[in-house]
Amino acid sequence: MIKALKRDLEVAPRGSAISMVIGRRLEVRRSELGVDVEQVADKLGIPPQVYAGFESGSVETPASLLSQIADLFGVPVPWFFQDVAFDVEDEDELAAHTDSPGIFIVASEDQRVEALSECFRRLDLDDQQHLLAIAEALCRAHDNWAGD
Repeated sequence: MIKALKRDLEVAPRGSAISMVIGRRLEVRRSELGVDVEQVADKLGIPPQVYAGFESGSVETPASLLSQIADLFGVPVPWFFQDVAFDVEDEDELAAHTDSPGIFIVASEDQRVEALSECFRRLDLDDQQHLLAIAEALCRAHDNWAGD
């Protein structure tokens, strides 16, 4: 595996826009999980310096490893590619696009729950009750469908 990884890293473009976005997302999610670079690298079976290169965006993350990292971080693979069609030369814009996903289908479960909680808190009591009724109906429908 390490031999194949080294070969992939030798031919991968360095410092591309996608590498920068993915790297920033890797760093953000790792920090959210409270783990360090060495722990992630150990789980992946790669040297910490290689993983640090992924986070810095100086090394393109091979697709096979990105899938493993997505599983490890509890996010879907598309989460890493969200909003890549912007200029990553602007550090503020990069941070704005990578810190909080705007498309909930590719956000992590924790981020979707947090967004839902924030919206719920802003509602008045009547609207909260309506939302709870909708959620309950969706759960019942899902349970009925899953039971077939």
